[in-house]
Amino acid sequence: MFMSSLDSYALSAVRRIEICERRVSRDGRHMWRARVDPEIPGEVTVDGLSTADTWLTARFQGESVGSIAEWPLFVYVFQPQDELADDPFMGAHIVGWAEIYRTASDAESNLFG
Repeated sequence: MFMSSLDSYALSAVRRIEICERRVSRDGRHMWRARVDPEIPGEVTVDGLSTADTWLTARFQGESVGSIAEWPLFVYVFQPQDELADDPFMGAHIVGWAEIYRTASDAESNLFG
């Protein structure tokens, strides 16, 4: 899968996504800890350092990274305060908004549908 963003200049480059961990919070929110390539620039991260490690979760109610029903999937790209918490999204730093696409070509052209 691939990620790019129409909403965030810092996340607009096409990035390959490698899912490292899948997590479901007690309230049913599905999240991925993922490695992205190329890295996310430090200008939008908590510590100001570029990073390849990030977390993703669906932006809209009724959608989920647990089962993608429609492409692209709109996600929050975030850095948790506590990765070990039941819900790493609670109190997290939102790096930006992005979309997850099936292919690099779809991400490059921001193909919907």
